[in-house]
Amino acid sequence: MKKTKKKSKPPSNGKAILLTAVAIVALILLFKFVILGGSKSVNLANQGIDLLEKNQFFESEKRFAKALGIDPVLNFIEKSKNPALANIGLGNWALEKRDFIRAGELYQEAYRLDSTLDFERYLRYARNDFNYPEALYIELGNFFWEKNNLRLARLAYQRPLASNPDMPTALTNLGNIERRLGNNEEAVNYYNLALTSDPSSFEARVNMVSMAFINEEYSVFDFHLKKLQEYHPEHHYTIYFTGQYEKRRKNYADAVNFFKEFIEKYPDDPDSKLALIDCYVEMEEFDKAQELVRQLALKYGPTRQLYERALSPAEGAFKKGEYAKAKSYYESLDAIWPDDPEFKFGAANCMIRLDELDEARSIMEDLLQDHPKAPSLLTNLGIVYAKMGKTEWAREQFETAIALDSPPVAFYNLGRIYEKEGDSITANSLFITAAIKDPKAFGLEDYMMELKMQKAERIARGDTAGMIFLDK
Repeated sequence: MKKTKKKSKPPSNGKAILLTAVAIVALILLFKFVILGGSKSVNLANQGIDLLEKNQFFESEKRFAKALGIDPVLNFIEKSKNPALANIGLGNWALEKRDFIRAGELYQEAYRLDSTLDFERYLRYARNDFNYPEALYIELGNFFWEKNNLRLARLAYQRPLASNPDMPTALTNLGNIERRLGNNEEAVNYYNLALTSDPSSFEARVNMVSMAFINEEYSVFDFHLKKLQEYHPEHHYTIYFTGQYEKRRKNYADAVNFFKEFIEKYPDDPDSKLALIDCYVEMEEFDKAQELVRQLALKYGPTRQLYERALSPAEGAFKKGEYAKAKSYYESLDAIWPDDPEFKFGAANCMIRLDELDEARSIMEDLLQDHPKAPSLLTNLGIVYAKMGKTEWAREQFETAIALDSPPVAFYNLGRIYEKEGDSITANSLFITAAIKDPKAFGLEDYMMELKMQKAERIARGDTAGMIFLDK
């Protein structure tokens, strides 16, 4: 016998009514909390904005607090009629709760949305009719300083001065803002006010020392450094600037000790190491200078300040006649600055002095392809050719260099070629030109003195035929 599937019974009228009622309630709640709730938070935010524009701060903040209770993820801000003012209104509420970090973030967002707003009108902390502890203003200002929002930072730092016009911290921080903006005179005024209020204020004093040092106002630097040593003798910046003071006075050994002490505390500070390089070069401790250059170049890359010093150890060794050492310096720097011709050129110059002529020629000729009108390069390549006995090639390089820039060394070396060829008249003319352009170079002082004596003797004899009076 075939079984039939038992059919389920439809729900009774009572159950159907109950299920329908539950569904209706769910829809009502969904509408209330999702649709009306979102709309209500936006309406409250718009009311808060209207009240804020009327300077009714307390009532405004109540509206934003209620909107936040309904919509804690802050969707109502974006949907409001003025998101920038909505952020300010909610920020004012956060500030009233002493949550200055959240207030700062909301104010910062308001500034991002509309930097043209009259913030002094709407920001609670900027208004004289609302007063908070001085430390809160400073912390809020520091928050904006770190965010590089100097406009809002200035408003925060100015507020404590309404009740305490001599507050050193606020004055110093306002000076820092002006300094960052490049308004050095205004910055100095603020620092001086801070120091008048508190002569021991470290930040104001060290800023005065720093600015005077950068601007090479050494009498001002010396005065404030003395005060820094008096009030903060152990501070690391006191040690650093004392090193700079001794370096300026050419007490390089003392300066080195101060910079080393500073570097022990702050081993990653580049400025102290740059100053240390300068001292080592002046003390002719080229190996130490070169090693510091190498370390900094590997860590920071080819910065402008480092490049200015990178050549110093090599040039110092070259001037002392330590050509092999200078060559190794140039070559190690060439590995760090492979695209800069100065280091290849310097190494090649050392090779000329070491009679490594083939290597020097190869480098010079390669460089000449990229810099065909460089007088110093042409002149030195001419010297290489002259040493290799390629006289005509050398002459061509010297004459081209003279046509471009008239360098004294080209005149002198061209004169040497004519001298070897027995053309003393042309040689003498070129030597005289070289000596006039650079009297202390090429060892021509004795030569010029001899010519002057010969000239004087001829004048005394009345024999002035064909004489050229170069020094009338």
